[in-house]
Amino acid sequence: MQRLKPLKVPWQVSPSTPFLRLLAEESGKCQTQVIFVASFGLRAETTERQEAGFRSATKAINPHELADSDSEKSKTHSLVRLSFEGGLWARISPAFSDREVINPHEFDTSLIPYSNQPDDVGVWLKDFQSLWMKSGRCPDPGAYVVEPSQWISSLGLKGFEHFLIQGHDAFIEVLARHWKWEEIKKLPDWW
Repeated sequence: MQRLKPLKVPWQVSPSTPFLRLLAEESGKCQTQVIFVASFGLRAETTERQEAGFRSATKAINPHELADSDSEKSKTHSLVRLSFEGGLWARISPAFSDREVINPHEFDTSLIPYSNQPDDVGVWLKDFQSLWMKSGRCPDPGAYVVEPSQWISSLGLKGFEHFLIQGHDAFIEVLARHWKWEEIKKLPDWW
């Protein structure tokens, strides 16, 4: 079974904001980009930190409001661009069901801390935030490396990684050699 290994990043893809964007181009370095709204829960004031992850999960954010650096939302949320170089393979798929974005029978989530349904949401949130603060990385960022990848195997590729980014109503998969992320302060005019 394919395992989801969380990317080591300080943000979490907002699961409540349907703003997952895919841009792929064939020129030059064969670059593919994924843009989304991300929660930076550790940026919140101490009193807000406990709810920062929850806010990301329960309240949709208007991406166009994030360009205003003085807004309350832009303090804990930002647009993030993941750039993948070295590959043209990308696909977007609709959510598996109304309750699950990805098929839980297709991916092993054992490498994702706190991926099981919590018995006590308050305890789960406290533990999740504690781990995030301690490590500086979100325990479940919504962006993963898929290992071992059936897609890579089926294409016979070497030196590539399989990435999966989980959004609100869809998920994106990309095969690439390298990746990097950056915050973006403004959507492109043509978007």
